[in-house]
Amino acid sequence: MTYDLERRPDYSPLSVFRCVDRHNEGKIDTVNLSHFFKANNILLTDRELLGLIRRLDTTADQSITYEELKDYLEE
Repeated sequence: MTYDLERRPDYSPLSVFRCVDRHNEGKIDTVNLSHFFKANNILLTDRELLGLIRRLDTTADQSITYEELKDYLEE
């Protein structure tokens, strides 16, 4: 699925970030992430959401910036 997404002409790390950061806050936190997953019919617990944030959060501020997401996606 990731392979197919990356081959789409409208795919970019910025488009992924904007899709989750709907209110243009410049960060993705558990609230943004929860809304994104609920909109896609995926229900995650607070613990699971925080675990996803921690996996990408290199500054330990409990949110994901565009740079952090971009670095993770480009690994």
